[in-house]
Amino acid sequence: MEVRKGAGGYRHPALLACVLWFLLLPCLLQKVRSYDHPALERSSLAAGPLTAGWILFTLAWRLPDPYWLVDNLAVLFLIPVQLRVNHINSVVAPGHDRNVRFTWLNWLTLILGGGLFTLALIGTFADPG
Repeated sequence: MEVRKGAGGYRHPALLACVLWFLLLPCLLQKVRSYDHPALERSSLAAGPLTAGWILFTLAWRLPDPYWLVDNLAVLFLIPVQLRVNHINSVVAPGHDRNVRFTWLNWLTLILGGGLFTLALIGTFADPG
């Protein structure tokens, strides 16, 4: 976390960014839900429940072992939003790059992230003795 002395006192940009996600996510989901274009049908995206689920599951990292693992499921609440954004992009900008290629960077991310997650699981369930 970066802490600097400014004219008005100490500033905490990392903390501010963490708090702003919780404040800005409902606005973002509402904007995605209400995006209007003649070729789009009305969205049934439930911005409130998706935001609440994402926030609750994100805060689950504070739970004791092994229950904190449920925080990894927070991303599931963003899948309907991503599907809606993909649909909006396909209608508004049909020629945009959808990034459907699976490159070596994707593999590297899967290997490193999967390895880190595996180590977290081992550390959670391994007998300390």
